[in-house]
Amino acid sequence: MGNQLVLLSAEEFRDIVLAIPDGSRFSHIPRHELTTNPFGELQGASEMTNLEVCMALLEAIDQHRLAPGCMAACCSARPDFCVIDGDGDTLDAALFDHDVELSSSRAPWTAQEVPIVFRQCGVDDEFCCDRNRHMEDDVEKRKEMLSKYLRYAAVLFDVQQRFFLVMIAVTGRTFRVLRWDRSRVVMSSAVDYFTNWQLFCDILWHISLAHRYVPEMLGADPTAVRLSSRDARWRRMAAAANGHGSDFDEHMRLLGDDESSEPSTLDHARNAFRETLVAEH
Repeated sequence: MGNQLVLLSAEEFRDIVLAIPDGSRFSHIPRHELTTNPFGELQGASEMTNLEVCMALLEAIDQHRLAPGCMAACCSARPDFCVIDGDGDTLDAALFDHDVELSSSRAPWTAQEVPIVFRQCGVDDEFCCDRNRHMEDDVEKRKEMLSKYLRYAAVLFDVQQRFFLVMIAVTGRTFRVLRWDRSRVVMSSAVDYFTNWQLFCDILWHISLAHRYVPEMLGADPTAVRLSSRDARWRRMAAAANGHGSDFDEHMRLLGDDESSEPSTLDHARNAFRETLVAEH
């Protein structure tokens, strides 16, 4: 992952990075109109626990339909190979496709569309609003701030086929939006989502449109699609992973005439394919 940083205002991030494509197709898509602040329960978020902020924000996104086509949910346990940080104060949540399969009200960690990373305000308050005006000029603080999120993004690049990643980072009552690729990160300024709730709702709406109609805007690679276990193609792959009586032992030896009469697969090739289908990958 690259370490170049580009800073934008939240409005610039919405209008440039998450710009809605031109055309009547998008201008006529109905949007649920809000007359009151959907984040009313989060007025005191700076004094709430990390878990309380996470659950209240995810509930607000789903209850008020702020990101149609997406579901805001906590993630299942990180895969065993996933090492991001050791401080234990990071909650894993994300916007998922609304059809994702849940287990114990949690969605698969590897199925994240837009991760929402929560950090405790007051414990690691690099995103707290009272420090924002100083942070942009503090290079070391900025590097420390980004390092945890860079590791998170790097793991998702490893387990998903994508060109870049859009991430929402929440600390207390503030949020930022980040766009990661292999060479740099584009980061918005911090915004208080309680007092500027319309802006946060706009950004979630743009993410929703991208997810439903132009997934490449969120970094998806349209040539590679993650399959659900309910998909017929998944069952076809599972069947192909099972051993077959005609498979060849990969060890060097002379083959008899009866062993090479039809196309066959080497054991190690089928075993390697089977390993790619394990749940945590």
